Amino acid sequence: MAGEQPSATARVAGTAKSPIKKISLRINEQKSAQEADATAAHDTALPPGKAFSYEAFLASWNKIALGYKTDSLGLFLAMTKNKPVTVRDGAFQITVDNAIQADLVQEKKAEILGRLRKDLGNYSIDFTTTISKKKKADKAYLPKEKLDRIIEKNKAVEQLKNLFGLELDY
Repeated sequence: MAGEQPSATARVAGTAKSPIKKISLRINEQKSAQEADATAAHDTALPPGKAFSYEAFLASWNKIALGYKTDSLGLFLAMTKNKPVTVRDGAFQITVDNAIQADLVQEKKAEILGRLRKDLGNYSIDFTTTISKKKKADKAYLPKEKLDRIIEKNKAVEQLKNLFGLELDY
């Protein structure tokens, strides 16, 4: 019995002792971090870009905007109402009227940049959007305010008012 093999049920039940090899996995964090940095640098490496003029940029920008005229009139208006301004070499600032237009431009930013970069052969082009801060015009609501505005525009109205002795009805 001493030289006999344990039965299959004994092996399954775990009564027979068998040597267990311990396997240790060690992750080299430093090496994986270096590999990740190299991969990220490879992914973000852009081909060299050709020089382009502001006029060429505007021509391409307007061509792209015209393509959105039928699909998204709001995006077309956001792109064409104000001309892009050069911030620095290859970077532009787009001014839009409100947050809705800014969202429309941001949704299509990747597509717009892709087409711009392809058209101009420069892969360092980028743009940002800003919302214009228009000063709201003071609106005249009361009759006196309305009359004052009219008189500001045309002094003859005040002369007629005084000549005929006119007064405002409230």
